[in-house]
Amino acid sequence: MPPTDHVGGTIFEALCTMQKANAIHNGVWVAFCNRVGIEDDMHYMGSSLVIDPWGHIQEMANAETDEVLIAEIDLEQNRKVRQNMANAQRPQSGYV
Repeated sequence: MPPTDHVGGTIFEALCTMQKANAIHNGVWVAFCNRVGIEDDMHYMGSSLVIDPWGHIQEMANAETDEVLIAEIDLEQNRKVRQNMANAQRPQSGYV
């Protein structure tokens, strides 16, 4: 199995993938907040994330205890991602 940049089981991996896709699709930073601990026999997996517009995890909280996650973000990246995505979707002459 290839290495990943996230932890947990398949549900958490799916949530990470969806949040990365949201960041890329919309060209924005995504903050994914998740509870941690056990309540009424329900286990919350923690590991809140901050994902950049390219879909890379920039910060991740731990999975065992409450934690305040602070991330420095560069809003200029939003513009760069959107511009690059728009250019990538434009048909290139000679290739159509």
